[in-house]
Amino acid sequence: MEFSRSLSRLFASAIVLLPALVQACPVCFAGSPYGKGLIWATLFLLPLPFLIAGYIAYRVIRDSKADS
Repeated sequence: MEFSRSLSRLFASAIVLLPALVQACPVCFAGSPYGKGLIWATLFLLPLPFLIAGYIAYRVIRDSKADS
């Protein structure tokens, strides 16, 4: 049990202290304009499914209250 806990702490500290080891995508972290564009596109597109689903739910709820 103690070995598992110390191993987990070792991995967590390695991730925090050495972030270059955990960078999975060479395009995202290369520092090129294409990599930065990819990151911004991902950050922009990530919330869109939630916004669309929220808008649909809002319209359904609003329309159901208007009918009653």
